[in-house]
Amino acid sequence: MEISKATDRIELPEQQEFAYENCGLLFVGKKIDLDRRKNKYLVNVYKDSKKIGRFTFFVDTSNTIIFEGMFVEPEFRIQGLSKQFIEEIFRIATNSGKDFVHAAPQRKPLMCKVLHGYGFTPYPDGKTSQQLFQETVWVGKSKDGKRIPLYFPCDHKRRGFEKSHIYRSTPYETVRTREEVRDGIRVVLNTDYLRL
Repeated sequence: MEISKATDRIELPEQQEFAYENCGLLFVGKKIDLDRRKNKYLVNVYKDSKKIGRFTFFVDTSNTIIFEGMFVEPEFRIQGLSKQFIEEIFRIATNSGKDFVHAAPQRKPLMCKVLHGYGFTPYPDGKTSQQLFQETVWVGKSKDGKRIPLYFPCDHKRRGFEKSHIYRSTPYETVRTREEVRDGIRVVLNTDYLRL
C-alpha cells in the first residue's frame, strides 16, 4: 500500500484502505465489516514501526463520519494521543468531503471528556432527564499526572463502573464528592454525542 500525504484526498466509503503520515505517526486505515455497520474503518496508528493505538469510525448513509471508539496502548497514554486521534478523524473527514459531527455512545468517561473538548455534547435521544442524570459522571484533571478522578452522582453507577474492565484497565479513580474533582467536566455515558 502506498503511503500518501496527510493532505491527500481520501475516497470514503469506496476506498478499502489508506495510509498516510502526519506528525511523525503512520495512520493505516482498512475497511472492515465485523458488525451490522457497513463502511466501517479501523485505523491502526504506528510510531517508529510500533503500534501505539487504534480508532474506529464508520460512514453512514448520509455520508457523515461517526466516531465509534479508540484505544491507546498503556505505555503511550497521558501523552495527548487521544486528542491527536480525534484531530486525525477531522482530517480524514475533510480529505474525504464528509462531516464529522457524530460520535456513537461512549462508555469511557475520559473519551467523553475529549469529545466535549471538541464541541461534542450528549444527545438525549428520547432519554428522560432522570436517565441522563443516572449516566452522568464528572471527569476531573489528574493531580499526580496518573489517576483521573471521577465523581458519579449515583452510587450504584459508581459501584458498577468500579467493577468494569474499563475501570480496571484505565487510570481512573472514583471519588465520593464532586468537590474532589478538580476542574471537572460533566459528561454522560452511554449516549450519542453530537457536534452542533
